[in-house]
Amino acid sequence: MERRIVDLSKYRFGCCHEALEDAKIMYEAGRYKNALNRAYYSIFHGMRAVNALDGFDSSKHSGVIAHFNQNYVKEGIFPKETSKIIRLASEKRESADYLDFYVASKDEAEAQIERAETFSKWIGDYLKTKHVLMIKSRLEIAGFLIYQRNIDNIFLWILTWKIVCDMLNIERMFAMEDRNEKEVIKKLVSGYNFCSFFSYDLFSYRVGTRSVFWY
Repeated sequence: MERRIVDLSKYRFGCCHEALEDAKIMYEAGRYKNALNRAYYSIFHGMRAVNALDGFDSSKHSGVIAHFNQNYVKEGIFPKETSKIIRLASEKRESADYLDFYVASKDEAEAQIERAETFSKWIGDYLKTKHVLMIKSRLEIAGFLIYQRNIDNIFLWILTWKIVCDMLNIERMFAMEDRNEKEVIKKLVSGYNFCSFFSYDLFSYRVGTRSVFWY
């Protein structure tokens, strides 16, 4: 992926986070109409952060929403609930911005912020799989691996946690973009001889594919 695309997506996600923080400030100040507006724009910028990966943008909100729903919600990358979150947030923002004498309630603003927080988290998680955002902590890495693999066996959970905790810094993996990803990771965790007892060649974490492969 081109550096400029990554930078653009990261910038737009930054706008998503900033608008969400603004919404919270407006909420605390009792300016609920403004909170509805800023929370919606958090969602809007989140969609644009993902759309940027396709090289797509639109001057119209409807165009941004349509592209996101068609390519990411309909395709199952984001849950179906995402479309409802977008629709409700957009309706509340339009009412707050364009209806005369509209009075936004505290509950409406709170619900809008909660929608934006949920949406922002989903967007952030997705951008991490695309190398746009960095997975920063070992706890986060382990959680991501366990979630993607749907690990419910306590032994595999502990094994995954142990491997992740003793890995070298995750930044080393991302710094080796010119090398085969599987080989990099196998080298990082090459000290775990006990794993061979279970016929695992450890694991290959394929960043960007939402998958963990066990051998």
